[in-house]
Amino acid sequence: MIRRILQYTGIGILILLLQLTLANWIRIAGIKPDFVMLLILYIGYREGKTAGILFGFVFGLLQDIAAASAFVGVSPLIKSIVGFGAGFLQGKFRMVNPFILYGIGVLLIFLGTFLYFGIYYAASPIAFGTMLQRLILPSFIYTLVVGSLLLFIVPIDVERL
Repeated sequence: MIRRILQYTGIGILILLLQLTLANWIRIAGIKPDFVMLLILYIGYREGKTAGILFGFVFGLLQDIAAASAFVGVSPLIKSIVGFGAGFLQGKFRMVNPFILYGIGVLLIFLGTFLYFGIYYAASPIAFGTMLQRLILPSFIYTLVVGSLLLFIVPIDVERL
């Protein structure tokens, strides 16, 4: 148990560093993928709701602090929700069609992206349609594409979940 916590912590720090460096290099029109959200999805799938919430909160908080976010606390909230949602899928890979489970993962990425931008820009004069078109959907699609590529390169070992 301690070993896995240390592994996830090390991987999380590496992912956080990639989020702060590589994501800035590969951004398109100011939009970058959310590597941390992908990690939280995996941890939730693998370890359950509690681990998803805890790691989501910790790495969301570290992400906000490291990025000098104007609203520290938005990322921990969103990542905790995503980790909790993914945690419901723990152990269900053998019982349910994998396409349904991946579909739920897609919905969780969309929910996380939608909530993040919705909360972050709630007080701004940006119209919802503009926010959806210019921020939410591009960020969601970019994160989804990166996550899909990662699944293709390093597939999840369904037998171990």
